[in-house]
Amino acid sequence: MSEYLAPVFARLTLSSLFRAIRHGWEMFLITRPLSVSYAMIFAVIGVVILIGIERASFAPMIFPLAGGFMLVGPVLLSGFFAMADRVRRDELCRFSDIVHGFSRTSREMLTIALVYAAAVHDLGRRCGHRLGLPSGASRHRC
Repeated sequence: MSEYLAPVFARLTLSSLFRAIRHGWEMFLITRPLSVSYAMIFAVIGVVILIGIERASFAPMIFPLAGGFMLVGPVLLSGFFAMADRVRRDELCRFSDIVHGFSRTSREMLTIALVYAAAVHDLGRRCGHRLGLPSGASRHRC
């Protein structure tokens, strides 16, 4: 039977916070085109979802769905973590490295993200008729 090892937490100081921000900025400067492109994908998806929610007259759902995005966010960070690994090894980053980062994501994180995505998909399927989408969902209550 394996023995459980408790995590070790480092003390967070103001200087360590500034050091982490500086290190992150330096990494961003190295990977700027790839980082901006990757982040832009999710920004555009977010705007499309926001517009869809507004068009469906579901404005009160904006904050719960945005909060729920925190369940998907850590999975999406896998791509950035893969880039950070490549930069740390002084290797060139490619978009395929971001995709490869997802293969290192834990099953538990993927399961949480999948459940959230399925719930949002179900909401969209049930209420797609409010957007004028041909989903056959008019018989469902939303």
